[in-house]
Amino acid sequence: MLSKHLKNFYQLLVMAMINYFSKIGKLFKSFMFLKNEKEERLREYEIEVNRLRNQNEQQAVEIQSLRDLYSMSIRRIEEIDKEKTSLQQLLTDEQNLTNSLKEKLLSLEDELVRLRDTCGHDFHKTARVFSELINYCDLKKSLSDTSAEKTITSIIQRIEHSLWDYGIILKKEYVGTFDPAIHRIIEVVETKDASLHNQVAKVLSPGYWLNEQCLIPQDVAIYSFKS
Repeated sequence: MLSKHLKNFYQLLVMAMINYFSKIGKLFKSFMFLKNEKEERLREYEIEVNRLRNQNEQQAVEIQSLRDLYSMSIRRIEEIDKEKTSLQQLLTDEQNLTNSLKEKLLSLEDELVRLRDTCGHDFHKTARVFSELINYCDLKKSLSDTSAEKTITSIIQRIEHSLWDYGIILKKEYVGTFDPAIHRIIEVVETKDASLHNQVAKVLSPGYWLNEQCLIPQDVAIYSFKS
């Protein structure tokens, strides 16, 4: 009877142990499944983090490129402003040159009119010529096609040709002693050579002659002896 009870107990113990180890196996399988799933998710998270990091680095590079482009744009705008200011100053200088040329031609016309009674020449015709030459100084149209320097050079050449046609001689050179009748001192050049004292060093602006008479004196630089 006791042996039968022990046998039953042994069978129950074996059944309990089998059941226990079965549950342990299931728990282990669940644990391994969860572990693998966690590792898989960690790998996915790591991949996503790397992707976001690379994306951030790329965006940082793009942002820096935009900053550099912005800085270059600012510098270019400043350069354009400077160029604009320079061009405005150039236009102002050109206008001043134009006005100066007009004034000089008007002054020349006044000189010719003032001296018309002392020179044997048709000054009425010459005055008309100079009126026409003064009109050449209107540079509004020509300045749109060429520079003021070229335009003024062209005007001066036309003036010189017209002066020559009407007997007015343009004297650009002079060698000799200063003569107040035909010279006007603009500059003094010091020299240690006494023989050069009061000699004309160079002609700064030409003089105008008509019938052997000086209409407008030459602007000159003269030597001055300094021991």
